[in-house]
Amino acid sequence: MEKKNNNNSLKIVLFGPESTGKTELAQALAKHYQTSWVPEYARYYLENKFPEIINAESICAEEDILPIVSGQIALENAENQLNNNVVFLDTNPLETSVYVKYYFNKSYDWLEKIVSERHYDLYLLTDLSVAWQPDLLRDRPNDRENLFAIFKNELEIRNLPYKIITNIGEKRTNLAISIVDNFLLQKKM
Repeated sequence: MEKKNNNNSLKIVLFGPESTGKTELAQALAKHYQTSWVPEYARYYLENKFPEIINAESICAEEDILPIVSGQIALENAENQLNNNVVFLDTNPLETSVYVKYYFNKSYDWLEKIVSERHYDLYLLTDLSVAWQPDLLRDRPNDRENLFAIFKNELEIRNLPYKIITNIGEKRTNLAISIVDNFLLQKKM
């Protein structure tokens, strides 16, 4: 049985390892399609939890996972009220689940329940074409290939619809637009 959105908007998730251009691409797609995008709540939460971040590896603790997931869902739910035809999400609970497994080597039943109950229409898996950019929340520049494989595997084992986004700059944006255009055209049929 296919899970449905709370409204008629199509949800497209930018998905992948840190520093692969998800935010920039979500903003560019929202601008192109004259719609909105949902930012990554974890970044907001962690930057406000630790205004003076010293080390990314120690910034996110297990007790932060529930507030991060709850905040992300609240942002998504607020966006649902706008009834756009399509909305782009910088992340979603599945991405948080991937990071929980990666950083804490754990899986939470409550998080898996949330992941399984929420519906997203398409995932745009951002590859490693974009050069890694350091910031205070990023900490895995040397494990990007492994992380990309983990993200891709997660989509495949869950049988979720996805397309890989390659290239940089305008070529990357144009590829994503072409994929989204084709996806929207198929949805109209």
